[in-house]
Amino acid sequence: MRSARLVIASPSLSVDEISSLMGCEPDAYRRKGEVRQGARIPIPAADSTWELRESVDGGTAIECALDALMNRIFPLENELHRLSQTDCVLKLCLVQWISKENEVGPGFSLGLEGIAFLAKIGAFLDVDQYVE
Repeated sequence: MRSARLVIASPSLSVDEISSLMGCEPDAYRRKGEVRQGARIPIPAADSTWELRESVDGGTAIECALDALMNRIFPLENELHRLSQTDCVLKLCLVQWISKENEVGPGFSLGLEGIAFLAKIGAFLDVDQYVE
């Protein structure tokens, strides 16, 4: 599994408030104080989190998920920039599981337009790669 996610976290704004400011609903969310389903240790969330997600299988390049997500978030530039001026933390998260069976190897690239976009909205990049 390979995924690209835009995550917005806020200690003060609710999921509903973030949705209102974004002008769209998230693909996934967790309300402040909720415990993650299936958590081994039931720790309430310190922040509300709001996410847009794109996923592909292990045989598909993670760039396909990244490109699909970037196409969804480019039109939301103004909304994301406004949120970055609050106590919200914005991050682009890439998760890549890698195994010998994958036809597509590890790695990805993010072009100048994508890097400039992340800088403009005040987002940072979080990359996790796991070997199976």
